[in-house]
Amino acid sequence: MNKLFTILSLLFVLTSCAISHSQKWDTKDKKAIKYVEKGMEAARYAPFDEYGRMDYSEALELFQKAIDRDPEFTDAYFLMAEYHMRGGNSIGAIDAYQQLVSVPGFSTSTGYAYYDLAQLELANGMYDEAYEHSKKYQTYKNAPKEKKELND
Repeated sequence: MNKLFTILSLLFVLTSCAISHSQKWDTKDKKAIKYVEKGMEAARYAPFDEYGRMDYSEALELFQKAIDRDPEFTDAYFLMAEYHMRGGNSIGAIDAYQQLVSVPGFSTSTGYAYYDLAQLELANGMYDEAYEHSKKYQTYKNAPKEKKELND
């Protein structure tokens, strides 16, 4: 379980870096973009909670405001999932990922959102959902073979 958490955390960090450096968002709503950028800044300076984890509640509130402004702003859902995971809230991450993959027009070249979602669902005993999202992940031709094989 700790190995899974470590792998997922590393994946989230790497994808976060990719998003934060791209400077190209999947919305044209400037206020929604501002909320996401402020959320990322809040996450950078997040305080610790009483359990020694980072408290990303301010960042999560800002990401939610971005989603409220543009319900199809997939980058905001992804960031919600990421920071729920970083804060130790896997159920919140699952919810954000489920919303992300249900956004009309959601697309991904690698299917990683489905992979991450399936792994989180599996770790939380949501076996039917994990199976379905794992199968969806396997349909992506750009998905790494070694991850596809893990899902067989």
